[in-house]
Amino acid sequence: MTKNFIKWDNFANSFLYGSKVMVNQEGEVDFENRFLPAGTVLNTWHQSSPYQANRQLVQLPYLKKGHRYQIISEMEVHPAAGFCLRLNFYNQQNEQFDFLMAEKSETTFIYPEEAASYEVQLVATGGEKLHFKRIEIADLGLSLGKKAYSFSPVFNPSENPQAVNVVFTEPGLNYQAVLPYEGVLEHLHDGVVVDSSLQDADFYLGRTVRDKLTELAQKYPQLNLIGYGPISNRAAAHYQILFANSQKYLVGTTQLNSRQEAKYQELSEVKLILDYQAQVSPTRLATHELALTEKLLESWPLLLELPMFKEAKNG
Repeated sequence: MTKNFIKWDNFANSFLYGSKVMVNQEGEVDFENRFLPAGTVLNTWHQSSPYQANRQLVQLPYLKKGHRYQIISEMEVHPAAGFCLRLNFYNQQNEQFDFLMAEKSETTFIYPEEAASYEVQLVATGGEKLHFKRIEIADLGLSLGKKAYSFSPVFNPSENPQAVNVVFTEPGLNYQAVLPYEGVLEHLHDGVVVDSSLQDADFYLGRTVRDKLTELAQKYPQLNLIGYGPISNRAAAHYQILFANSQKYLVGTTQLNSRQEAKYQELSEVKLILDYQAQVSPTRLATHELALTEKLLESWPLLLELPMFKEAKNG
């Protein structure tokens, strides 16, 4: 399961006539048009079909028929209620058979049984100015909304724990992954999962995260800090420097893109040089292969290569 984040990063399907549009470094969009007719569609996000010969990068997540979802719009509008989202549902013949107006910031819906695809539109309803951050689509109950960080309770606790295993969830390009318990976390004793709704999770460098790790470091003899992708690995390595009673466990790639590297250097107060020999590099999926396929595959199976997962699984 995933929490999917949709940015306004493609203007090919956008209404730009007479409009002022600015995009900041975080990919947030400022839109202004004082003469915008009500009902105007500012932008459309499509669900790419796997059968399209010339398909683009998937803009919307694939949804399960009959499944309940929540769509959240994170945007500031003027005047109030001046913009909303519209979901259009299409059948196998690519004919629209239903739609939903999401006029509130959070709307719950059931994906129709008849639906073969859908699209999301940003619609003007009398608005003039808009600061658009993102849209979030998630399984009902999984959405973090505006909450920056969340921490699971300690699961599978042992009687005399020698360490607590802290797993930083790896953010995707347009989604926040959710680690499955069955098959993965069920094999881990004394585990805590750290999650985030922020872009790049801000590398988990928020004070809330540090305070939680400080609390755990005082309670347990050792912190095992675990990552399984470039951002979660960077977070694990970062906090391993700050906590004396800690050990980092990194799997998968540690390579950031230039934007992420600049963001980390801006947010971080420590100089970090990763010890690449300290990484676990599973033979079934080499680091360079992961870098090429991480947009298509979840990287969490790499966690099963770590000793604390193997020991619990074999035990």
